[in-house]
Amino acid sequence: EQNMYTIIVESLEKIGICIDVDFEALETEDYDINLQEYVTDSITFITFVLSLEDNLGIELPDDMLFYERISSIKALAQNLKGLIECQ
Repeated sequence: EQNMYTIIVESLEKIGICIDVDFEALETEDYDINLQEYVTDSITFITFVLSLEDNLGIELPDDMLFYERISSIKALAQNLKGLIECQ
């Protein structure tokens, strides 16, 4: 999942959102990042989705295109990993 975290962070950086991530701490249960603090409006959300799709080389299905699906970096990484494994 470390790689998926990196892809998410790079996708954010690509659209001008820089976050400080402790990748080692992401492996613990206590640490997570609320992505909704950074992706704060619909334009930013769509831009982020497009950046993710570009970095992953896939098109996200419609059920992934809900703001609630990016509540945290861990949840998003898990959803993306499951999506990629199914393809």
